[in-house]
Amino acid sequence: MLLHTVFTAAGALPSGFSLVITPLPVLCALLICVLAARVGGWLAARRAAKVSAVEALGDVAVEPKKLGWFRLSLGVLLVPAGLAVAIVLPIVLPGESAIDGAASSALVMVIAVGLLGPKLFGGVARLLSRRPGDVTRFLAIANSRARARRLSAATTPLIMGVTMASAQLFSGTTLAATAHDQAADGVIADHVVTSDSAGISPGLAEELRKVPGVRAVGPIARTSTILTWPDGDSTQYRVSTAQGVDPAAVPDTMNLDVRRGDLSDLTGSTVALSRLVAGTVGVDVGDRVDVHLGDGTVKKAKVVAVYENGLGFGDVTLPHDVVLEHTTDHLDEWLMVNSDREADLSAALKAYPTVSVRDAGAVTAAPTDDASDSGMSLAFNAVLLGYLAIAVVNTLVMATISRRREFALLRLVGTRTSQVRSMMRKEAGIIVLCAVVVGTIAALPSLIGMSYAIRHSVFPSIPPLMYLGIVSAAAAIAWPAVMLPTRLALRPPAVEAIAQPE
Repeated sequence: MLLHTVFTAAGALPSGFSLVITPLPVLCALLICVLAARVGGWLAARRAAKVSAVEALGDVAVEPKKLGWFRLSLGVLLVPAGLAVAIVLPIVLPGESAIDGAASSALVMVIAVGLLGPKLFGGVARLLSRRPGDVTRFLAIANSRARARRLSAATTPLIMGVTMASAQLFSGTTLAATAHDQAADGVIADHVVTSDSAGISPGLAEELRKVPGVRAVGPIARTSTILTWPDGDSTQYRVSTAQGVDPAAVPDTMNLDVRRGDLSDLTGSTVALSRLVAGTVGVDVGDRVDVHLGDGTVKKAKVVAVYENGLGFGDVTLPHDVVLEHTTDHLDEWLMVNSDREADLSAALKAYPTVSVRDAGAVTAAPTDDASDSGMSLAFNAVLLGYLAIAVVNTLVMATISRRREFALLRLVGTRTSQVRSMMRKEAGIIVLCAVVVGTIAALPSLIGMSYAIRHSVFPSIPPLMYLGIVSAAAAIAWPAVMLPTRLALRPPAVEAIAQPE
C-alpha cells in the first residue's frame, strides 16, 4: 500500500489505478525467503562442518588473517573492471546508453567492496594507526584491525549504502546543473517576453518585429513528442520535450551548440535532435525518425541537425509553425528578443496586460521527461537502503553486545568504564569514516563517467549539503548501533559479566 501511494505520487502509476492484493505474491516471497535462508545456512555451515573442533575453536577466538584466494582475486579483478566500465563505456556507447553504462560501474565497484571488505577496513585502520593518540584510540584501532572481518560485515553494507545514495543523488544533481547551465548560457537574446497566463499569442511576435531597434524576435513553443524507432523485432519509444523555433531567428536569440547539420534547414517535415537522443535513437543528420506530435499526428521527419544543449532547451526541436499547428492552445511560451538599448517594447505590449518583458535569466531549463522514472528509482533505492540500514544495525548490535566479556576484562585490568565507552566511540568513528571514504571512492568512477556522458566534463555536480546529509545518515545509522549496545554490555559488574558465556 505504501509503495502504491509513493508510485502514484511520483507519477509512475495513474491516480485511478487500483491495487489488487492476491496471495500469490506473498507465497512467492515466502518461498524465496525460505530458499535464500536454506542456501545461506548451507553456505555458512559448509566450512564449519569440514574443519576440526580444535580449528573451529581457534577461529572463534581469533579471526583468520587471510581471505580466500578466490575471493581476494575476484575482488581485485573487479576494481579495474569497474574503472574500465566507467571510463570506456561513456566514450564508446552512444546516447543514453553511455549514461546507463557508466552507472553500472557503481554496481561493479560495490561487489568489489563486498569481496574486499576486510582488507579495506583493515587498511583504513592501519592508516589511522600511524597517527599517535591516547590509550582509547590505540585500543580502538587495535580492535578494528583484529576484528576486521566482523566489523567489515557491518561496514560493507554501509559502504554500499553510501555508494548507491551518492550515485543516485549526484547523477540527478549533475543532470539538473547541466540543464540549468545550458539554458543560462544558451540564451543570446537581450530580453525574454513571458506571460502570466496560459501563453503568448503568436501575433505578438510580428508586432514586436515592427518596434524600432528590434533586430530579431524568436518565438518558442513547447510541447511533448514521442519518438519511435525499430529495434530488432520490436519498436522502441521515448517521450521527449520538444520546442518549436523560427530557424531564421535562432542565430540571434539562442545557441543550441549545433554539432552537425544546420538549423536553417528546419522547415516542413524536419527535426533537430539533441546528441543524447540522436545516439539513443541511432540516427544522424540525413536520417529519418517517426515523431508523434502533441495531437497524435505522426511525421516521418528528416534529421537536419544534432545539437548539444538538449537538457536546457529540449531534446527535440521542430519548426515553429509545425508545433503550433499540432497543439491545443496554439500559443507560444516565450518570445526571445534581440534589440538595441533604445528599443521600447512597452508600447507594443500595452494591449497584453498578462505579458511582461524580463531579462535572459527568465528562461528556465526544459522540463525533464523521466520524472516518473526518477521517482520510481528513488523509491526502490529507498527500500534497498532501508534494508541495508537494518543489516548494518543488526550486525553492529550483535558484534558489540557479544563483546561484554572483553569489556569486563578491560575493566578488571584497570580500564575505567568511561575509557571503554571512549574506545567504542572511536571504533564507531572508524566504521563511519571507512564507510564514507570507501563508499565515496567507489561512487566517483560512476559519477565521473556519467558526467562525461552528459556534458563532456569529468566533474560531476556534488552539492556539499547533500553530501553532508549522506555522511550524517551513515553516522546516524552506525553510531547508535554501536553505542547503545555498549552501554547495555557495561551495565553488569565486571566480575559477573566475565563469567557469562559468549
